[in-house]
Amino acid sequence: MAPIHALDDELVAQLLAFAAPRDVEAFTCASKFTARVVLPRFPVWKALFCHRWETLNFRLPGARNGTVPLVVSEQLRQLFPSNISESRMYQLLAHAITPLPSYADIQQTKQYRGSLALEQNVASLHMHPVKPSEVTTFGFDGDILGDDRCVRSNVPFPTTFHVAVFKRKNPQSNAFEYHVGVVSSGYFEISISKRIKPSARRVHGEDVTSVGLVTSLFPLVDRQPGWDFRSYGYHGDDGQMFHSNKGRQFGPAFGANDTIGCGVRRNVRDGRSFVMFTNNGELIENDGNDVECVHEQWYPAVGLDSSDTIHVNFGQEPFAYDSIVDEMLDECVGKVDFVQKQLQWYVIHDSDGESLSSGSEGSEMACSVSLVDESDGYDEYGLVEDYDGTEWRQYAASDANSDTEVWWSEGEWSDEPVFE
Repeated sequence: MAPIHALDDELVAQLLAFAAPRDVEAFTCASKFTARVVLPRFPVWKALFCHRWETLNFRLPGARNGTVPLVVSEQLRQLFPSNISESRMYQLLAHAITPLPSYADIQQTKQYRGSLALEQNVASLHMHPVKPSEVTTFGFDGDILGDDRCVRSNVPFPTTFHVAVFKRKNPQSNAFEYHVGVVSSGYFEISISKRIKPSARRVHGEDVTSVGLVTSLFPLVDRQPGWDFRSYGYHGDDGQMFHSNKGRQFGPAFGANDTIGCGVRRNVRDGRSFVMFTNNGELIENDGNDVECVHEQWYPAVGLDSSDTIHVNFGQEPFAYDSIVDEMLDECVGKVDFVQKQLQWYVIHDSDGESLSSGSEGSEMACSVSLVDESDGYDEYGLVEDYDGTEWRQYAASDANSDTEVWWSEGEWSDEPVFE
């Protein structure tokens, strides 16, 4: 059998770009030629970083082919040794990626225990069909207005440092870039568009859209964010902020054609968290006082009692309140001790395969990598998603080779899974 270095370098790089991160590391352990010659010349680890990010979070159009540059923030670079290569950075970052809020989990609302699907008819309003794990544009599609319901994100904001990616516009070139950083806080925005549904009629009240944070125990029906102690909400009809069903005047009222933001600022050193809101790119001041909340995982949430279209942005598009990105990217500065404890890459020893590219020719280095499960294509319930060209289907990973399947078609489950 011919040695690996007999193959064209570009061909080897192309093959590695489609492999799992652990397989690439095993390959570099077996082939010093790959570690020292191929990986430094080709952006294999950048491609693997993009693939892993897109598997667990949102898509990065243009990042892999370079039409939209992927930029490691200067704050993050300072966490690495000065002589480390960018390839090595992306290797370590690929292992540190975790699921973050990336889409609206409308199924949780539609299937909420004790509710009727007709009453909670929250639908994807994308112009073209998207898979259930990519819904970012949605709205209430029922005919009776006057009740309340919430849609939350797929996963909550974590309480620890994590890898994050934000799409931004470079002020010098006016071109888009993806900025990669390590942050502890979380932020999202919703944009509201007027939508008239002729068949809808209101039985009481007025149109209300709200935005806020909720816990995993917050009821998703008959509630707006802020109507119990497990949530905070900024309401569009009166501009009040609610918590524990107590409201106070907070900011301007909002509705169609507005972009509203909500975030949780983390102080990991003190174990404290604070809620913040923005209105059309402006921070809503709270008389100089931060609104403190419990230091736990919070889900981004949107309250719906209107037919308007909601588009949610978790960083896959530039934020109206862009300065929040700089604030979050700065959070890791001076906190190397916390990052070392909380980020996954620190369980990777410097003796793994990639480090061979900077090692001495005569040194023998053992591969030692201890990683979390990085299976691609699985959601938080252990389901695998697939697309056959006409409909999405989900099936248990353990049944991947059997006839047991759960089908998704035309916005509904044919055999509904139970989400506890």
